[in-house]
Amino acid sequence: MRATTLTVLLLAAAVRSAGAEDPPPASEPASDLDKLPVLQTFVAAPYPEQAKAEGLEATVVLLIDIDAEGQVEGVAVLEPGPPGYGFDEAAVAAAQQFVFEPAEAGGVAVPVQLTYRYRFILETPPAEVAPPPPPVENFAGLLLERGTRTPLPGVRVTVFRGEGEEARGFEAFSDRDGRFAFFDLEPGAWRVLAEPDGFFPLRTSEELVAGEKTEATYFIERVSQNPYDVLVEAVRPRKEVSRTTLATREIEKIPGAAGDPLAVVQNLPSVARVPTGSGDVIVRGSAPEDTRIFADGVEIPVAFHFGGLRSVVPAGLLEAIDFYPGNFSAYYGRATGGILDLRSVRLAPEDLGGYVDVSLLDTSLFLEAPVGPDAAIAFGARRSYIDGVLALAVPDDVPVGFVTAPRYYDGQLLFSWRPAPAHSVTALIFGSDDQVKLAFDNAGETNPQAVFSRLQARSSFYRSILTWRYAPSERFENELRLSAGRNWLGFSTNGGFLFDLNFYTNQTRNTVRWQLHDRLTLRAGLDVFFNLADTEIRLPRGGSKEGDPAAVGDARQLFSVRSEGELFLSPAAFVEAELTPGAGLTVIPGLRVDHFGRLGETTLDPRLTVRWALAEQWTAKGGVGLFHQEPFFDETDATFGNPALGPEAAWHYSLGAEYRPLPFLSADATLFYKDLRALVSRTDRVVERDGQLVPLLYDNRGRGRVYGAELLVRHELSRNFFGWLSYSLSRAERRDSGSRSWRLFDFDQTHILTLLGTYRLPENWEVGARWRLVSGNLTTPVVGAVLNADTDTYEPIPGRVNSERVGAFHQLDLRVDKRWIYESWILGVYLDLQNVYNRANPEGVQYNYDYSQSEAQQGLPLLAIFGLRAEF
Repeated sequence: MRATTLTVLLLAAAVRSAGAEDPPPASEPASDLDKLPVLQTFVAAPYPEQAKAEGLEATVVLLIDIDAEGQVEGVAVLEPGPPGYGFDEAAVAAAQQFVFEPAEAGGVAVPVQLTYRYRFILETPPAEVAPPPPPVENFAGLLLERGTRTPLPGVRVTVFRGEGEEARGFEAFSDRDGRFAFFDLEPGAWRVLAEPDGFFPLRTSEELVAGEKTEATYFIERVSQNPYDVLVEAVRPRKEVSRTTLATREIEKIPGAAGDPLAVVQNLPSVARVPTGSGDVIVRGSAPEDTRIFADGVEIPVAFHFGGLRSVVPAGLLEAIDFYPGNFSAYYGRATGGILDLRSVRLAPEDLGGYVDVSLLDTSLFLEAPVGPDAAIAFGARRSYIDGVLALAVPDDVPVGFVTAPRYYDGQLLFSWRPAPAHSVTALIFGSDDQVKLAFDNAGETNPQAVFSRLQARSSFYRSILTWRYAPSERFENELRLSAGRNWLGFSTNGGFLFDLNFYTNQTRNTVRWQLHDRLTLRAGLDVFFNLADTEIRLPRGGSKEGDPAAVGDARQLFSVRSEGELFLSPAAFVEAELTPGAGLTVIPGLRVDHFGRLGETTLDPRLTVRWALAEQWTAKGGVGLFHQEPFFDETDATFGNPALGPEAAWHYSLGAEYRPLPFLSADATLFYKDLRALVSRTDRVVERDGQLVPLLYDNRGRGRVYGAELLVRHELSRNFFGWLSYSLSRAERRDSGSRSWRLFDFDQTHILTLLGTYRLPENWEVGARWRLVSGNLTTPVVGAVLNADTDTYEPIPGRVNSERVGAFHQLDLRVDKRWIYESWILGVYLDLQNVYNRANPEGVQYNYDYSQSEAQQGLPLLAIFGLRAEF
């Protein structure tokens, strides 16, 4: 029952079917009310479908009863809408759900009755606006490097026309493939401009025709087409006392190297000059076998083909060469000298490319191509024809003829795949093969002790390396490397001599790097190496060893050894930490454990390297470490040597400083000392073996010491010049078993000075020069000879071992390069002149049959190597 009944007329606001605003206050409020009801919750009525389809609008006037709490008690229709469409029903149903703020009279909420106009109004859909027509691409282009066809990404391309106030221009950037595009350009002539850094500017014009698309390919020439223009993605931080990294494209044109990157290593300090025709690498006075050669961390048996003019891995396959003369990381082992690690190139070709190189020495081919978006493949091959060069270089009166002149092959296959951002897979297969056959016209004139007149020698190897790298973050990385291969070395003579070594090798490496803290990184790994050996040897016992003046042993008494399937396992583990406690200080302690299966002994090698950046330009460095290696196979053989031999050891000590006064100029000076212990040495001692007294032949009582200083001043490419100065001052001494006096090592060279440089001239010309000065090779003089009636030959009486030197070595080498840059390929011509002033450098001493006369053995005279190189 209502206490008070009032009638209020409220003019409702226009209401749309999708929603409505609150109605305005009543236009004629009742005088008895202090406050009118206010609509708080509005409910939209659904628009009748038939009326909507016919486009019919309507207004329904309702009478709404509202109680004292603002709730709707009842709804009646005062003025209906068009009948039969459902307007009335929809309006009543919606109004019953309204909620109001109650009306008040005298400060008390009271019920009221009001009228409400509910309007049904159709929404007018917005007028459809036709979308603008898509832009029309009517000018597109491709930017490529002239000669190499390499895409040029990120280059700004500008098109413009007109002059002054009427000038109009537009810009676009080339994408990762070198492509760019312009849209809706007006027909007519447009000028095109592109100025990529390091390239000559592109300035041309194109005539655009209405309704046609113009496409163009522009070949832009690099300002400098030379090997020093390389992309460096990251600089490897220096962590060793002495490490020199040579980028392959940086050193291909060093004079005297005949275009071979690995030959450039012989110009670095601490590396001795080897005799002409030798492919050895002699580091800090140690024997060649003390330095190990690696390819991607996997050991290979040799670095050079016969003659030492070419390495076994061509330039196209190499990215860089890491050279460690001593105090190397615990990652490397089984060596007491130095380390050479050849890093294979990281393939990233955009298209098929490569080179063909034809010279007087050999012909080589290298090709690389992408295989889908995430993989690439490369192939290389080389074949020599050095026999023609030797025919010109070797004098006619030398009593040596070639049955099969020195020839070599090598081949490579490289595949890389990146299946996911954190994973990369690389497969590398490579190998080489060398062979030579010699015939001596008069063996006695060449060697008084010769017992044969024909010699055949051959050396070959191959390796297959599979690498999987997993790097989910910058703080963690795992690298697994599996390799398998074969080494074969042999020679034979018509005198019955035979030496045949056939090794099937496997090496497995797994290395983990884990950055535990910003100042602490750990690296640990396994290095398992084994050989399966087949051997056959028929030689005099003894042979030529370090310090021997001539071959030792009676050539009339041959000893034979034959074995098959001998397995030698040499596992190793290493760990090292990189600590950066602050203030530019880096400390790297390391430990390596090696088990030499052939010897049955385990060694423990602690190592420590410290680097301290004293200032922006100065860095001090030092290191100490222990290193071990096995003796030769023949030295531990029961017939030819001593099976009880142990590993040789060497302590390395280094102290030095680096100075970089300018970004392109650096100086590196190092003092070094090597303490060599347990060296394999000849001995006259005898031992009891199987109940019989037999000569021991070798023991581990030899000692050695090598000390000196090295300097490398390097001028990186700047102002069109690249070069360096290297100097080594060293002394290598040895004390043999049973001796109390020191003597010089066979490979001691007191002074080694190298000056080299390459200068870039306009029009893609380059000239370079190298000059070397080296102390003469050591020799043991012959002080007399006695006639052996049994053999009817004279046997020499040697003087003090390595007590004399032949004359000093010095030589000038020159190189000239010229390139012609065509749109899709580059033609290069080079001339490498070695020993320009035809110096008759002595390599050793040669005696006549009774050792009464001697003369110097001379190296090669002036040698000119001409070649053509086509890159595409």
